[in-house]
Amino acid sequence: MRGMEGYMKGVNLGGWLSQFDAPTKEHFDTFITEEDIRRIAP
Repeated sequence: MRGMEGYMKGVNLGGWLSQFDAPTKEHFDTFITEEDIRRIAP
């Protein structure tokens, strides 16, 4: 795997867009919360 200078680790949040049965505003407003972001923050 090719490295990118300056990036040593990360979290892929892009997959959350594909994890739903029917796209609703509630899903997108609640799937990833501020608490989730705090938990993964360095």
